[in-house]
Amino acid sequence: MTATSLTKILEDVLPSKEKKLARQMTKTLATALIEGCRVNGGVRVPGVGTLVLKDLPARKARNPRTGETIEIAARKRVSFRVAPSLRKTLV
Repeated sequence: MTATSLTKILEDVLPSKEKKLARQMTKTLATALIEGCRVNGGVRVPGVGTLVLKDLPARKARNPRTGETIEIAARKRVSFRVAPSLRKTLV
């Protein structure tokens, strides 16, 4: 599903069929998820799953073309864990 398709679904549900309001709702949802991960380290969406911010440690890797060993810096990654109820529904 894309942001456009989510906007279309919201637009169809709104009684006034306001495209601008549906677009704003989609942007607000995305912003809330981003801020929740950044500030709280994760966001739980009941019945869907949890977005979790994980710290990845620095590591060494090898350039396959030259064979040179390089250092990859520590970073953060967003991971998604599916809720058990959704997993049961999909499988």
